[in-house]
Amino acid sequence: MDADASHDESGLLRRLARRYWQLGLVLGFTATLLLCGFSYGYGFKRGHGFHDAWLAELQGLRRQQLDSEQHLVNLNQQLVNLRQGARIDREAAEQVREDVLASELSIAALQADLVFYRSLMTPTATEQGLGVRSFQVYATSDPQTFRYELIMQQLALRHALLKGQVRLILRGQMEGVELELSLKDLSGSEGIEARAFQFRYFQKLEGTLVLPVGFQPGLIELTAQINGKRRLRVAKQFEWTITGV
Repeated sequence: MDADASHDESGLLRRLARRYWQLGLVLGFTATLLLCGFSYGYGFKRGHGFHDAWLAELQGLRRQQLDSEQHLVNLNQQLVNLRQGARIDREAAEQVREDVLASELSIAALQADLVFYRSLMTPTATEQGLGVRSFQVYATSDPQTFRYELIMQQLALRHALLKGQVRLILRGQMEGVELELSLKDLSGSEGIEARAFQFRYFQKLEGTLVLPVGFQPGLIELTAQINGKRRLRVAKQFEWTITGV
């Protein structure tokens, strides 16, 4: 009787121990699931927060990049504007310098002309009569054609009206032979022997000289003669020189 009761009690204890063990497994597994779920939720939430922060940072970096690119474009445009402004300033300064130089040369030329023409108008007591003041020759686009400029002056304290003619002889060589050409030979189709003049103070005579091909000019002889009672005759020589060359 006692043996049977003891056997039943031992079996009951084993069954209870097995149930407690099963219950512990269930509770442990449940706790593990809960812990895993909690860990997953926490990790997911934290990871989602990191993702949002990373996206926000990436957007900020993109905005900074766009701002930097726009700033670089603005700087490049400013550099272009500065270079263009500097070039325009240099060109303007160079133009101003050229204008000032041209004005100075023009003023100097006008002053020289003023002195020259004043000398033509100034009365003189040491020289009297007719004077050949200057004779200049200028080149043209035609190598055989030249333009001449002759200035004649009256030397006197009291200037009367002078009338007369001036003749021109050009001496030179052609094929090794000495040759003299008159104004008629050099005036082309005009065929004039002399140039008439009429002035009280001074007069400028201009015209063209057409040289034969192969002719080498050397010396110019001018002879001016006054008509009327005075019949004064003046001669002067000039070397053939091209002005401005």
